[in-house]
Amino acid sequence: MAVRDHSSQANFHELRVTHSAFELDVNFETRVIEGYVELTALAECDTPRELLLDTRSLSVHSVELLPPTGQTGQGPQPLEFRLGEPHKVLGSALRISIPAGSAPPVGGCLVISVRFTTSPASSATQWLAPAQTAGGTHPYLFTQCQAIHARSLVPCQDSPGAKMSYTAAVRVPQPLTALMSAVPDEPQPERGAHRAPYLLALAVGELSSRELGPRSRVWSEPGMVEAGAAEFADTAKYLEAGEAIAGEYVWGRYDLLLLPPSFPSLTNVVAHEIAHSWTGNLVTNASWEHFWLNEGFTVFLERKILGRLSGPAAFQFAASQGALKLAAEVERLGPTHPHTCLVPDLSGGVDPDDVFSSIP
Repeated sequence: MAVRDHSSQANFHELRVTHSAFELDVNFETRVIEGYVELTALAECDTPRELLLDTRSLSVHSVELLPPTGQTGQGPQPLEFRLGEPHKVLGSALRISIPAGSAPPVGGCLVISVRFTTSPASSATQWLAPAQTAGGTHPYLFTQCQAIHARSLVPCQDSPGAKMSYTAAVRVPQPLTALMSAVPDEPQPERGAHRAPYLLALAVGELSSRELGPRSRVWSEPGMVEAGAAEFADTAKYLEAGEAIAGEYVWGRYDLLLLPPSFPSLTNVVAHEIAHSWTGNLVTNASWEHFWLNEGFTVFLERKILGRLSGPAAFQFAASQGALKLAAEVERLGPTHPHTCLVPDLSGGVDPDDVFSSIP
């Protein structure tokens, strides 16, 4: 049975985006990203008449239907589109009309391109001036798309229940480096494992790296990278412990990005984020109302990893701390407060960020 996501206006139960191929141009002067994306969409019902995407504070310039791969003599076909009235939380639905003769049957696919530009006020992007970095010479950009901020970075079906694969080409000023939540520099990129849009991540800055193990490295500004490598030296051990408990790590590499000193970082977060590789990234809650399926199991696996590396007492200590924190949070909110529910009601456009607490 399809689960409705109250935090998305997309129609992924009718026409599901399964792959996105991005081209992004990062402009630090205007603090915008100019983008182009080719969306491969799979029909979940017979002859869907529109594709609905989530956007927030995006300018959409053009939408086209691309000819099937290998078909000659036919160019892109402009499509009618419109942005819905903006909602303060959900943003504006991008409604793209599918011509009757082009609507695919169930199981069929079509490819649609969208040209767009982000806003300097995008809730997904954080632009740092040179003075906010360790080096003090170059600007810096990083993104945070969880929970529903991916829609202010790219047009997408911004629901954890709408997983996709993606590739990207990112153009940035020299001598800056772009990193994303993907394996870099594949000569012929293949469509990899599917992930929810909130796992999209982009960082641009003066960056260098040091190896932490056969499949892990730390990236940071040059003046911080050696200290970062020493601080996160146990990353490979966390990863191996996670695999011993939860099975194969399927994402290829596990690299870390140490942000500028204006953004706090904690080494104990590494075990938690590695645990998300299985609970959250691989197996994902269908909507933000079921966020506890993501965070609850991740905290449990995080403690199992720490216990395997540091002993049973470390596991029990972390668990007892968690129990005390949970009780304190319920007392703070009040035992009848709706945010103490394991599955909160997000209908009516409630922002998932406003419901987050230690309870899930």
